[in-house]
Amino acid sequence: MVQTVENILQKCDENKEDPYLALLSYRATPLDHQLKSPAELLTNRKFKTRLPACHRVLLNHSHHEVMKSKLIARQEKQAHYYNQHSGPPKKPFEADQPIRTYNHHSQTWEPGIIVKPAKQPRSYIIRSSSTGTTYRRTRAQLKPDTTAVRGTQCQRVKPQYTKVLRYLSRQLVLPQSVTHRHRTKTVQPPDQDLAKQCH
Repeated sequence: MVQTVENILQKCDENKEDPYLALLSYRATPLDHQLKSPAELLTNRKFKTRLPACHRVLLNHSHHEVMKSKLIARQEKQAHYYNQHSGPPKKPFEADQPIRTYNHHSQTWEPGIIVKPAKQPRSYIIRSSSTGTTYRRTRAQLKPDTTAVRGTQCQRVKPQYTKVLRYLSRQLVLPQSVTHRHRTKTVQPPDQDLAKQCH
């Protein structure tokens, strides 16, 4: 839309035309064959431009609620196609959940805890584990702290399973270092008789 308006203003400047009339024509152009123009959606009346139109076309016959529902359906369809390749939606965080927050200065993920969801959408009030200060961060700047989750899961293990876990950890064999060798391919010299026949 911004590029369209810039092109309109540039053409008006080149042709020495009135930019306000050009913007009026752009705002009075319908969005779709089923929808009204942006100006008509805003003011609920037709705008009169320099294009010739009969009187009955300028009269308003459509219902505002019907147009609003069509506009919302159009926007939802555009949002569906726009968000199609953005990945699955991220799960919301809960209070007291351990997280990692991105620090732009050090460019590292630092540990923290969710205090509560913020009033703004997709935002949370967090407390930094290193400094203890509270911040508001969006969901894009947060990720779940898997190391803290592993620690809490290990603490929840029942005592009767600790012997089994110790036994399994002793039986665990670490892989030995593997030496990588390059594959050797035998190269055969070309057949001399075949080379003579080709020439």
